[in-house]
Amino acid sequence: MPTTPTPEPRANARPPDAASDQVAARGQEPLLAWVLAATFLLIPVTLPVAVLRPLVQDRFGAGDFATALFMSANMIGALLFAPIGGALADRYGRPRLLITTGLVVDALAFLAMTADVPLGVFLGLRFVQGCAHITTLSVLLGLAASGTSRRGRTLGLMGAGMMLGVAIGAPLGGWLGAEDPLLPLRVAPLILLASLVATRTLPRGEFEPRRRASLAFLLSSVLSDRNLRLPFAFAFADRFTVGFLTTAFPLYMSQVLGAEPKTIGLLLACFLFPFAGLSYPLGRLADRDPLGKSSVLVFVLLGSSIYGLLLSSLTLWSRSTLPVLMLAMGLASAVMFVPSMLLVTNVASPERRSSALGGFNAAGSLGFLLGPLVAGSVLEWWPRDAFVRSHTLAFVIAGASQLACVAIASARRWRRAG
Repeated sequence: MPTTPTPEPRANARPPDAASDQVAARGQEPLLAWVLAATFLLIPVTLPVAVLRPLVQDRFGAGDFATALFMSANMIGALLFAPIGGALADRYGRPRLLITTGLVVDALAFLAMTADVPLGVFLGLRFVQGCAHITTLSVLLGLAASGTSRRGRTLGLMGAGMMLGVAIGAPLGGWLGAEDPLLPLRVAPLILLASLVATRTLPRGEFEPRRRASLAFLLSSVLSDRNLRLPFAFAFADRFTVGFLTTAFPLYMSQVLGAEPKTIGLLLACFLFPFAGLSYPLGRLADRDPLGKSSVLVFVLLGSSIYGLLLSSLTLWSRSTLPVLMLAMGLASAVMFVPSMLLVTNVASPERRSSALGGFNAAGSLGFLLGPLVAGSVLEWWPRDAFVRSHTLAFVIAGASQLACVAIASARRWRRAG
């Protein structure tokens, strides 16, 4: 594929969706590049999870709430910058520049977090890292969703890469941080550099905006679109539960079951690897629309229901059966993940698709922000004589949020059908 397309006269310019469809039809789309770019971008997200206690609690003498705040600080930045990053891409049509800038800032923030700084500065750097990360991710997703045909396949590849990266990050972080909890932060910039290299092979000319809408229009149109509220709600609930899982689960395993970082990382991998493995097949299945126009929503409702029920029961499982539970949760999550993104792309018009996906990421970031904070609050302030029950309550709250979205969406669909 040529790196720079030959410009056409404005009146005869081909819409970006048609251009991307033509590339896909020729079979020249860089499929591996989508997977690698997403994988290397997401690995650093879970690198610190398995070493959360030594990285924050032992290093700074912080409590459970401050430890949870570390997991939320980057989500505050993500919440603010997700819609802005997507709107900038729709406004100016310069995805490669935005992706490169985001990756460089992300890498520098990780490197700065290894310095001897106070807790407040450490959390501030985490905030900056979240801003840079979500900007890169929003633009990449917008680029992946720029076509009208086989969009599920491309988003499925991105989803597989994202979850593969998250799955690799947890055990890799546990292994790297076994002796030095700062080592995962030092390795993160090198991994982000690999993501930058992969993005250089992504297409240049498939992301030109159809019209130069203002940032204010793009942001306001996304926020006011009622059809986007349902996928945004699922994005919130999904990340809310993940925020619980990445915070409460390592603390539950280490404080209650006495598990080592390597064990925690491996259990998280049991959840994340099947999640990654099924994202691409589910994306292709959604493209085929086996149940008609309702296929995508049915996948979301089914996966969310199973996932919510399993998560609520986490503390009822013995340590020896936890791998089975985590595997089942990963399978259920895969069923809903890519279809929830497709709900957004099916509703949003092409000229504001990146903005809509940015809003989707912002809703998810809000969930990931509140998840660790609510989990940390329950674990810190619930009576200590009921310590195991505090973890039970935390996971029930997380699962209930997922089931509440399912109930609301099902009721809304039933009213429309009636």
